[in-house]
Amino acid sequence: MAFTSLLYVSVSTLTPEQEREEVDKIVGVAQRRNAELSVTGALIFTGTHFAQLLEGPVDGVDALMRSISRDPRHNSVTVVDTGEATRRLFPDWSMAYFGHSRYIDRFVGPLFASSEDRPRTSIDRLIGLMQEFTLSN
Repeated sequence: MAFTSLLYVSVSTLTPEQEREEVDKIVGVAQRRNAELSVTGALIFTGTHFAQLLEGPVDGVDALMRSISRDPRHNSVTVVDTGEATRRLFPDWSMAYFGHSRYIDRFVGPLFASSEDRPRTSIDRLIGLMQEFTLSN
């Protein structure tokens, strides 16, 4: 069965004092809502950026992206990869979350480049890191 996969990056508007509480809220809501919509995926927060991969039915992913795009806890929401997929990368995770990771920021920042300047290797590396983290959890 085919479904859609979407990766976006965004810039956090959270202050350091807000980060823990707000990110915990984001993860809790995402896990519940994603499960209701048959969406799986992974989220990374770097302290300055968010990166999230969503996979599932087109309607579910679209509904989540409408909500995500309006969330004031981040801005500059940039879809960096989307397409049809035949298998889920995170089948056991309604929303895998990896905690605060400044290391990952070096892989997220370049993805804000215009689509023609955005290297496919950077997208693949970020998705690969997300997958590696789920294997260690």
